Amino acid sequence: MFMTSSSPLPHSIGVVQLPFLHHMTLSVPATEMGRTLILVSFICVLACNIYGDSTEATRKLSSIQYNPGCENDPICKRVSDSGSAPNLLYAYSVGNDTLHYFFSTVGAPTFLVAKTPGKKQESLNVSWTDFLSVNDTNVKNSVKLPNVNYAFAVVFTKLYEYNDTNDHADFTSIPNDEWNWNIRDFAKQFVWKGLNTTELNNPVTVRTNLSMTNIDESYISFDWKLFGNHDRNTEVPHLEHTINDTQFNFLINNWPTFCEKSRFGLELVMMGTDGVKHMTNIEESKSLDDEYTPGVFTMIDWSTQSKVLASDTDESKQLGGYLQWKPVVYLTEERSSQKQTQAKHYDTMKADHSVIKSMVPMRSLAMAFFGDQLNTMTLNATNISFGLPEDGFYAKSNYTVWSGSIGYGTPPQDEISILVIIVIAVGLGIPVVLIIFGGLIVCIKRRRSGKGENILVNVADGD
Repeated sequence: MFMTSSSPLPHSIGVVQLPFLHHMTLSVPATEMGRTLILVSFICVLACNIYGDSTEATRKLSSIQYNPGCENDPICKRVSDSGSAPNLLYAYSVGNDTLHYFFSTVGAPTFLVAKTPGKKQESLNVSWTDFLSVNDTNVKNSVKLPNVNYAFAVVFTKLYEYNDTNDHADFTSIPNDEWNWNIRDFAKQFVWKGLNTTELNNPVTVRTNLSMTNIDESYISFDWKLFGNHDRNTEVPHLEHTINDTQFNFLINNWPTFCEKSRFGLELVMMGTDGVKHMTNIEESKSLDDEYTPGVFTMIDWSTQSKVLASDTDESKQLGGYLQWKPVVYLTEERSSQKQTQAKHYDTMKADHSVIKSMVPMRSLAMAFFGDQLNTMTLNATNISFGLPEDGFYAKSNYTVWSGSIGYGTPPQDEISILVIIVIAVGLGIPVVLIIFGGLIVCIKRRRSGKGENILVNVADGD
């Protein structure tokens, strides 16, 4: 473990109806002001339609494969010595290049993304005997994919449970002793449920079987969802997804705790073939808008340190992997802003490359895919904890779900939507237009009134 810390207008008016956003009708006066508003609204609708109908690159997403190449091998029909079933999920998406997505709970749960050039579907080769071996040497390079020009992975290495006696909701405030911590190794202390082929819907859920207690519905699970288009998840925090990423949910449900004031957290290790031995720090970006995630104005990005190629092409600038999330977890299955708390991240680990490498479990998809290549790869680690002071600890809800995106390229950033821009523009624009036209009308009326007075004065002088 590591930690760091109005008044009516003159003249009679008619009404013009304008279809707006395909489902609303806007009524405006058929005067000069009305014509101006119609023009502004038409431009807004046109911009919205252009925005919504713009052509965007897409990827053709394959179906999800479960334990590819091992359908008829007896070794995949059995469970490991710990009772855990072998789980390797694989899919790929084809665009100008091909992205390969993996998720496995063999050993430590691992999300892995690999990129190969062109649209050719490379052949995945898994030596299942070696991949499931207890011999560390055999595990290395047991999962092979040819012609990979970039790959990265995120490994869930440890689950932390700590006794937050002072209700600080901060790792760094907890004494480092066995009475305050219960640390579980994902690679060694969890039993994972196997999947049936009928369960291979999108998303796919892989969960633990908590066999050591008699508590019903106690489990930890991962949901893994893939996309071939650019959109947003329908569930809060409504993370944006691109054609280059996947999303996950990490859920702790009704999990038994060792004390009344327990909170949970994670240790994560990220690695990439960027060719450097360190990783950029975790970056926060602020937004003025919480349209997508009520009450949350921050986005967190943890990216590999990109190595810009000599050619300095646009593609080279995209080189790198990322883990993205918002600093929020939800405490009920029906997610809402009233039932949420914080996902707190800590500084990345300040340690030698060899130390971080030793944190990567030998029994993991990362070790099976990269092997000794880890010696020269980008590596770093961080902690994330769940909870806020005075939120009632884990025991109040017995439910915590955290969502994130894992992808290749530049992490997407929240921007104010076209609809919000239109609402703001109309909200601010109409009063301004009313003031301007109202002022003009007043000036014109006064000018006309002034001319009338001058005529009367001239007639009186003539008399």
